[in-house]
Amino acid sequence: MTSGNGLKRSIVLAGTILVIVALVMGLAGAVFVVRGKPQQVRTNLAESSPGVAPSARPSGAGIVPSSSPSAAPQTGQCAAPSDFPATGVRVGLARTFTPGPVVSFGLPFATGALADVSTLRVAANGAPVAATTRVLLASYGPDGAPQGPRSVLIQLPASVLQGDCTEVEVTWQGETPVAPPAPGPSPVPYSAVSAASDKVVDTATRSIASQGGQATLVETRREQRVLFAAREPAVMATFPSGYLASTGILGHAVANEQIGPDLAGLRFMADQTTPFGLSAIYQESYALNPTAVFGPNDTNEKADINGYEG
Repeated sequence: MTSGNGLKRSIVLAGTILVIVALVMGLAGAVFVVRGKPQQVRTNLAESSPGVAPSARPSGAGIVPSSSPSAAPQTGQCAAPSDFPATGVRVGLARTFTPGPVVSFGLPFATGALADVSTLRVAANGAPVAATTRVLLASYGPDGAPQGPRSVLIQLPASVLQGDCTEVEVTWQGETPVAPPAPGPSPVPYSAVSAASDKVVDTATRSIASQGGQATLVETRREQRVLFAAREPAVMATFPSGYLASTGILGHAVANEQIGPDLAGLRFMADQTTPFGLSAIYQESYALNPTAVFGPNDTNEKADINGYEG
């Protein structure tokens, strides 16, 4: 019995050693392949990425480059408005869609900057404009007493737009305020100043295939899918650098351009906030996995999924 048990132990030990040797050889071979062809691997990955022109990609079967553009039009490159004084701000207006008869945007204020919304004056090209205003958010002190508006809705006639990029001047509490024109009409709803703009994402099914003797990442199916239904302002408002931070509407903040050496260690957070936010709404530089995308009409009772909101 003793010799039999010893033989069994020897067989088990030998088998274990063989398995370990096979694993080590396999890992060594993988390392050799990867280290031997790093440029080829990077090239193949780049060729299969959405950012590379279709003509630069391999012509192997199964790669289907996306040809249709995003559903939302690109915003024109409009220069940012200049610096702002304490009693006014220049607001940039950039067309994103064909606007209707009214242009609408919200304007935040620092606490106590604006005592009464009726003191707001809007001018375009030096001429006063009839503006419709409404308080969106008010400020209150520790005792609950109102301290003036913190955010105001401003609506203007679309005739103020001159081409794709326009600037208007909004002033308050100025020494020589622009004479007030006749008040504008009642505010129009958001649906009248916005356009339907479904969020569309690229999806792709990927696999590893042998092409020219090399293991290559390929896309076997590529398409665009609606992620969610949305609306965008027909005209986008932009503010001078630092204005939004100066109002404190989003809490204590500093404009990215104003980050000094004393805050250099936190710059990476400012640099990555925008990419992080875009990633949160699936706006990536690469095509997404189809199984990760749930559109407005996707349902799966077993998984308790009812569209993107489920």
